[in-house]
Amino acid sequence: MILREAQKLILKYGYPKVTMTDIANACQISRTTLYKSYPNKESIVVGLINESLEHNIRETEGLALSDLSFRGKLERFFDVWTLQPAASVIELDTGRDILQNVSSYAPDAVNNHYEIFQAMLAELIRGVLPTDSSLDAQDLAYIFSVTSRGIKADAQTLETLTNQIDLLIDIIIKTVKPVFLNMT
Repeated sequence: MILREAQKLILKYGYPKVTMTDIANACQISRTTLYKSYPNKESIVVGLINESLEHNIRETEGLALSDLSFRGKLERFFDVWTLQPAASVIELDTGRDILQNVSSYAPDAVNNHYEIFQAMLAELIRGVLPTDSSLDAQDLAYIFSVTSRGIKADAQTLETLTNQIDLLIDIIIKTVKPVFLNMT
């Protein structure tokens, strides 16, 4: 309940304007009760990020072993990790702040989120690279992770974000395509 109410307030008013008192009032609990569960706003954002992380992992953990084409796997991966989360905020008045500044609100949680994103993307890439490839899946995943993060922070609309993620998927495939030619 606390996380849902806090999320509603943050989406409506923006992280900087929402106070712990606002959250307690929305939850109809005392500030003392709120502070027992969450000592500050950052811990609430951490809770929201961790919920999202758990969802993303559940939705994509078996992707590397699925029967989807490499493109299909990448499309599903970026849909879950990038497009769906951004879709809920990108066109809100407060959405730009959230997409651009969430890493300053809960830096450790955001970094952990992207480390797992990168590791799971590396697993997908590793699945199409031969063991003797000069390309390193982890290095490629790092580059594509940073690129994805920048694209998400910069996009003004969901349509723009979707188009840019589609282009990123094309770049990933073209980067590794000489290795597996017709697997897409």
